[in-house]
Amino acid sequence: TEDILTQKSLREYLAEYASENNFALSKTHKKAAGYINEIAANYNTRAIHYGAAFLKWVFGNIFEDLVVNQQEVNRMRECSTQAPLILVPCHKSHLDYLLIPYIMHHNNMPCPHIAAGKNLAFWPLGPIFRRGGAFFLRRTFKGVPLYAKIFAAYLQKLLYEGFNIKIYIEGGRSRTGKLLPPKPGGLAMLIDAY
Repeated sequence: TEDILTQKSLREYLAEYASENNFALSKTHKKAAGYINEIAANYNTRAIHYGAAFLKWVFGNIFEDLVVNQQEVNRMRECSTQAPLILVPCHKSHLDYLLIPYIMHHNNMPCPHIAAGKNLAFWPLGPIFRRGGAFFLRRTFKGVPLYAKIFAAYLQKLLYEGFNIKIYIEGGRSRTGKLLPPKPGGLAMLIDAY
């Protein structure tokens, strides 16, 4: 939290935001810190290791086999040595956010931080997902410019620290199994952060 709030550009924005809205700067900082706590993952490699073992058991019981293009996985690994990976898969089911990190972990690659809807932050799954790398976002940023700025600063921090990031281009899961139209907001924020 402190690392993000001490970024020079964000400090300037917070001061400007507080002034424009007649808020005390301390109140604005407190609100910004609350947004970071609402968003941030609590990435934990031990939790990821246990989660991978659990998923191996689950996938072994529900699938006959997982077919993986090992050449593409090797290509991903090679690219990840040069810069963080930005993974932008479609989101047809809840298995989407489990399979790619599982395959990456199985191939000795760091699991990505995963954009997840705030609706998945409920107890007890929210804390488990956070430890697995999930960071949570609201469905819309409209009317909450401070939240949007904090979210963008969080993405910037993830990229700066070299974390792989996975976002869904549709902005949510398909309820019908069909692809949804793209919502490029998250991708635009990542490009701006870069």
